[in-house]
Amino acid sequence: MFPDKEGFKDQSIAALFSDYEDSQDLGDNWEAIGAWAWGSSRIVDYLQTLPEIDIKKIALLGHSRQGKAALWAGALDPRFQLGHFQ
Repeated sequence: MFPDKEGFKDQSIAALFSDYEDSQDLGDNWEAIGAWAWGSSRIVDYLQTLPEIDIKKIALLGHSRQGKAALWAGALDPRFQLGHFQ
């Protein structure tokens, strides 16, 4: 979804959005942590379609940079009821 390697941003999820090139000029471009947080929310989009999943019990955790992505996803998406960040 977003390669964790320098120079591969054009092959990431950010490149699929029409305003991607314009946002780079403004300095308001996608970075890995934001893209990973966005991806976590897309996973919940799918999970809430499954009848066996209790959407009120969704938790998110992470460590290091993935912990920062989990924190960002939890701040932006109220469906995450619990977060654990190290």
